Amino acid sequence: MSEIDLERALNDPADLFESPDAVVHHPSLTREQKIQILNNWQLDASRLEGSEGEGMIGEDPPMLRRVRIALAALMEQP
Repeated sequence: MSEIDLERALNDPADLFESPDAVVHHPSLTREQKIQILNNWQLDASRLEGSEGEGMIGEDPPMLRRVRIALAALMEQP
């Protein structure tokens, strides 16, 4: 995936990327775009994790942790 629909990536990152790490390593996104995408993914994952606590079915809870790890790795890059 070289060209990317940024609006779609911001609105539904899990639909475009197979993992948060794929965002970190995407060649055509700027660091700022990657941070925005991962922040949105973190928010989505947090909401899903909260929904699971209310008895709703969502993704596995580890996704939130995976997004946070990817975001931390990106923040460490210059």
